[in-house]
Amino acid sequence: METLKYTCKDVLFFSKNHKMIVYDKDGQEIGAVIRTHRNEARNETVRKGSFYAFEDENGTLLTSISVKKQGWKSLEGYSYHLSDYQEDKIYDIHDVKWASFIYFHIKGFIQTNKFEAYQDWDGSLILKADKKKYASISFNEITFNVTFKILEHPSDFLISPAFLTQIYCMYRLYDMESKVIEELLF
Repeated sequence: METLKYTCKDVLFFSKNHKMIVYDKDGQEIGAVIRTHRNEARNETVRKGSFYAFEDENGTLLTSISVKKQGWKSLEGYSYHLSDYQEDKIYDIHDVKWASFIYFHIKGFIQTNKFEAYQDWDGSLILKADKKKYASISFNEITFNVTFKILEHPSDFLISPAFLTQIYCMYRLYDMESKVIEELLF
């Protein structure tokens, strides 16, 4: 199987007009990550400012993630809603309890797969389906380039840019908030 690859360039600040444009291996635009969406304001169970979505090149919303409000329980780790608008399903993904104080590590069930993503020693994200590595996500802090490499094909949804970008956004939330906490502590 030929390795699939997607890329995008992260943006430092998301605003109404900023998007992360996602490209396929041939450099063709296939969609974009947006920071907020009109549905966020109506949802009282979602933490404000935690909403990311993926839209295809026609502007059709395919997936979104948001952090669930949990009060003090969020100290153990966040819970996320991952919405698949094509299948009209919501998946719950959560941080591995207490791991967020050390590194990024999330788990959940996506379709029929036991899904897991974690930060490797080199800073890249490793994605697993049913305990088998199938993709990685890397981020270059100098160029802001994000690279999504698919090594295996567990399901069409798990290798879609609509899904992969949302996992990166979960990591992005984790990374931004952990840096703020680190600055406050040290």
